[in-house]
Amino acid sequence: ATTPSVRLRERVGLSSDAKIILYVGSLSISSGHRVDALLAAFGDLEYAKADIHLVFAGDGIDAAHLRQQVERSPARTHIHFLGRFTPPDDFAFAQEADLLVDPVDRSRANEAKSSHRVLLALATGTPVIAGAVGIRPLLLPPALHTACLYDSDNPKALGAALIHGLHPTFRAQFRSRTLGHVEQWTWPVLGKQFVRLLESVTSRPKTSSRRCSTS
Repeated sequence: ATTPSVRLRERVGLSSDAKIILYVGSLSISSGHRVDALLAAFGDLEYAKADIHLVFAGDGIDAAHLRQQVERSPARTHIHFLGRFTPPDDFAFAQEADLLVDPVDRSRANEAKSSHRVLLALATGTPVIAGAVGIRPLLLPPALHTACLYDSDNPKALGAALIHGLHPTFRAQFRSRTLGHVEQWTWPVLGKQFVRLLESVTSRPKTSSRRCSTS
């Protein structure tokens, strides 16, 4: 059977030696997904010398603009768009990548919502670089915060984090420190915690309120 790794590399025409940085999700900058910052950071890498490729899996309101921007970029032969996908393709893509990226800003939406890309990293063992925003520091083990999280307010921080994330030893380090870590964020575990929380609330004795009358 054809492995997912072969399928992805065949789709974008990459050799088995190429390094893949993968973004999975919405291509909508206004929603806080800073794919524009990711493009800028990638352009500063020695992508040609190291045979590094950036792959976008997803669609959004800025997809056409991003494609036009890439067409004018010196890095255009190293940037690829897969378009829309259907789960569990996202899981397969993550398994095949060398590095996942979650480039987010400090919008209220990102402060409040979870990170599908970080959870994919925990589930597949593929390293992730993410903005230190919202729940992301809680999802990742503290020992990986310095390596995996970057300051989204610092324009240069993402590029430096990408370089570190592609280091040959980082994948093994990430896997060893996240083995089994994703289980606590799965629905069977969270669902039981939610049920216990509801039961603790509903089992509390009702307090009676006394009416005070004045004469």
